[in-house]
Amino acid sequence: MMRGLVALGVDWDQVWADIKAQRRLGHPIASYIHAVQLERNEFTLLLTPPMDEGEDEDDRVDQAMIPVTIDIMMNAYQNIAAIHQGRKKVKAKLGKTQQAAE
Repeated sequence: MMRGLVALGVDWDQVWADIKAQRRLGHPIASYIHAVQLERNEFTLLLTPPMDEGEDEDDRVDQAMIPVTIDIMMNAYQNIAAIHQGRKKVKAKLGKTQQAAE
């Protein structure tokens, strides 16, 4: 959807206004869009954290949403790869920090 609007040359301010209008109408996807970063061709989705084994859907009601940045110039697979690469870097850095603290 976002790629299509950008390809049509729709102004980012208009895109954001349309997203807000769709939120008010209860569109299920628009309600997860948190922000658009016009200068970087990105938008941020608010997603629930992944479920742990044995966790029930009802247990997740009070969990905070996680902001996930999506680059509209990349496809879904590229975005997922970038997100996982970022997670790996953070995990490695955390491991080094914990190791140095010991």
